Amino acid sequence: MNIVYFMTYGYSIKSWHEAGHLSREMNYFNRFTSKSDTNYIFITYGNKSDYEYSDKFKNSKIIPIYEHLNFSKYKLINLIKSFYIPIILKRLLVEEDIQIIKQNQLLGSWIPIGLKLLLKKPLIIRTGYDMYSFSKSAKNGLFKRLLYYFLTQITLIMADQYTVSSKNDFEKINSYLFKGKSTALMSNWVSEQPIYDLNKRDELKLLTVGRLEKQKNIEKIIRDFKNTAFEIDVIGEGSDKEFLEKLAEKNNVKVNFLGTIDNDKVLSFYKNYKYYLSSSIYEGNPKTILEAMSSGCIVLALKNPNIEEIIIHNHNGFLVKNDELSFLKMIDEIAKHENIEDISRNAISYVKKNNNLDDLVEAEYKSMIKLKK
Repeated sequence: MNIVYFMTYGYSIKSWHEAGHLSREMNYFNRFTSKSDTNYIFITYGNKSDYEYSDKFKNSKIIPIYEHLNFSKYKLINLIKSFYIPIILKRLLVEEDIQIIKQNQLLGSWIPIGLKLLLKKPLIIRTGYDMYSFSKSAKNGLFKRLLYYFLTQITLIMADQYTVSSKNDFEKINSYLFKGKSTALMSNWVSEQPIYDLNKRDELKLLTVGRLEKQKNIEKIIRDFKNTAFEIDVIGEGSDKEFLEKLAEKNNVKVNFLGTIDNDKVLSFYKNYKYYLSSSIYEGNPKTILEAMSSGCIVLALKNPNIEEIIIHNHNGFLVKNDELSFLKMIDEIAKHENIEDISRNAISYVKKNNNLDDLVEAEYKSMIKLKK
């Protein structure tokens, strides 16, 4: 089965590499092709430098859009040109026996929709979060929110299958005026990790992973540990870095900004920490929380509907209300917990049951076979 796979609009395999996501993506695609008779054709928004990664993916080929279309320094020009991409791809794929078209995330979906109309092949859209809901939570302008709403609605109508990663997002998608042909819930996956003794992990060093942006709300973590002996390791980059560095200094908190680290190396970090913190104000189906749980960390996360699907308070992790309780106070309460190892074991069990990569591969492959027929 030959699958045309569109990356999120604006992303290339090189940008995956630079953001530290390449090893994770390789794991998924190589597992998929090894367990099924599939071949991938990657459509990337890069140039010929993406060919350098050809040997990373089994049974695949790469088509970088900007080797076949001139890239402009102006985003609006590239957006206008993007409507011509399906025509270019129809010519490039003329000798390929395509069975499925698939898009990663919603952004850019108008391009695979165009190719679907030209090739008359089924289209799958897989999303990790609801862009329209995120735009409301981020308090984007009305025009931008409307654009995301209509893009979601049009994509729901045109896609043969539209998948989301959380029950909360599934309910939102099914509340749209036009619900689409088929919507499905497919949670994110994580790689199973070796487990290390919780009691041998550092209790005074805390870990958080994520972009240094307002949504991730890392300033709350810093403020909550003001003038304490705790040390915070932060993996990620973003526009708030300078602000957070100054905030840490002002609040007398030792924060180590570790920058971007490739996912396969990040996975080796979790085993060293007893506590993992997530301060995001809103989320989809966060991979970092799932990875921390899979490694047996005690996860403390801000309470929101999507997080409550994953973490059952005082069972496989702990929920913190943003305005009512600090992470520090919660850790003080956890220290009195008699069966903290049970929390760790429950977290590991949850991820094994709900976020196993092989289970996801099998479910996705079966859904593709149905669409192909």
